[in-house]
Amino acid sequence: MRKRRLSLIILMPFILILWGSQALSLEKETHRAINEVIANKTINGFSLNNYLINQLGFKEGINEKLSKNAEEKRVFEWLGEGGVKEDEPDGLIRTFLNKGRSNNHFHNPLRLWNEAGLDNTVAGISYTGQSSTLWAQNQNQNVGGKWSWLDARDYFYKGLSHTVKT
Repeated sequence: MRKRRLSLIILMPFILILWGSQALSLEKETHRAINEVIANKTINGFSLNNYLINQLGFKEGINEKLSKNAEEKRVFEWLGEGGVKEDEPDGLIRTFLNKGRSNNHFHNPLRLWNEAGLDNTVAGISYTGQSSTLWAQNQNQNVGGKWSWLDARDYFYKGLSHTVKT
């Protein structure tokens, strides 16, 4: 009986970490759906579909099919894929060291921007990250690729001007 209780005490922090991390986050498919629904909406008079058709010459707008590495998806589906990829787990070591990309996926609008990122403690382990608003502008992203706003603009320009090397 004492061994069983000791085992439970030893395992409890790990169970709480695994269960707690799932309870505090949206599922990947939820993020996919959010991105896809937003891509299909007109918000404050802006329509991505109209913009793609009228400004960029995409005849099918958000339904235009684009290929990457022989994988073909419509524009709005690629946006959904982006929501999933941003949530991909960075691995336990990166998460524990607060170096995971997903650590920078939060913003608390009730705090100052430099304090608005992830700031949580689960089972005595502190998890922190930069506010997603600041992270999106951070050109020194060092986990999971360079995807800041300025990087995205550069990739966009290269794509439109055909200067991307394949």
